[in-house]
Amino acid sequence: MNTGIYIYRIEKEYIEAHLDELIAALPEWRRKKAEKLRRTESKVVSVAAGSLLYHVLDKEYGISAEGLDIKEGPSGKPESDKVFFNISHSGEYIALAVSDKKIGIDIEYKDDRGGRVAKRFFTEEETRFIQGNSENGVEESDGNDEQKDRDGSIYSEQDIIKWSDIEVQKRFRKIWTMKESAIKLLGAGLSIPLKKIPVDPIGDTVDISALPEFGMNKARFLCYEFEGNDKMDYSVAVCAENIQKNTVKYIQYYGCIFSE
Repeated sequence: MNTGIYIYRIEKEYIEAHLDELIAALPEWRRKKAEKLRRTESKVVSVAAGSLLYHVLDKEYGISAEGLDIKEGPSGKPESDKVFFNISHSGEYIALAVSDKKIGIDIEYKDDRGGRVAKRFFTEEETRFIQGNSENGVEESDGNDEQKDRDGSIYSEQDIIKWSDIEVQKRFRKIWTMKESAIKLLGAGLSIPLKKIPVDPIGDTVDISALPEFGMNKARFLCYEFEGNDKMDYSVAVCAENIQKNTVKYIQYYGCIFSE
């Protein structure tokens, strides 16, 4: 089975108009997940993600919903004995990876205003990469214009200007999606601090040797970027032990699943 990567722009208006019937049509595990959600927006995303998964499995792999037994693992990650898959959502898009081996995927469009996320969750090497400086470190604020965010993190106007560069934010999203997809590959949820997942954005690898309980020393990434129909810049990272571009069938669903 070739690994498949699928990007789908959520058909928000159609799903909202047919929400109850689309939820009812989902397989039990996905239906229960959607029904637990309170906000309509969250239900729409859940329906879109579940519908994309079953659409792809049926059309691309010949696996029907009736023949697929999916259960949630210990960390809440859905698992099947027939196929490995992982789903991610950001903005108007769902990202899906399907494979015959464990895999993780993450998609993100958000920026890191003032570098606050990077400072809390990234290693010094990763932060230097984001700033485009792999040798001399990151220039610090002089402290005269520092402010405190609601979560207690400190940032400055100088930080905001420095981190607003488009290329800086692209590198931030690359690191973030790499880390998230690696954690999703391991199925560890939020139990692992992101700093314990050091990624190499140049070689597109991650060192997992410090986490022997997962039985994996190193994994590789495939990283993509695209501009969405919403004019936002998106980054996607896919993580697996031996993933290679020549084994990937990359399909973008900018069309429709439900409506014509």
